[in-house]
Amino acid sequence: MWRHTEGTLWLIALASFVLAGVVSSRAFLIALGIAGVGAALAAVPLHFFKAWRKVSAVPNKREYGLWLGFETICACGFFLCVVWAIRS
Repeated sequence: MWRHTEGTLWLIALASFVLAGVVSSRAFLIALGIAGVGAALAAVPLHFFKAWRKVSAVPNKREYGLWLGFETICACGFFLCVVWAIRS
């Protein structure tokens, strides 16, 4: 049951953003936006948690760890850029 949680969260985020582009009701638009952002904010840490737990099980530990570290740094940098852009 918990195997597909990350994919379900990404599907909810994508579907709510697509529906938000179609709907005209302001209240429904805000609810869809909150659902989409909330699902995306839950899916990203879940992705990295699962990926870092998988490091010991993959055959190419060094390459996987380096790539995952690069991916984590890029995601944190993106988050900091978004926070900086909102703050400015």
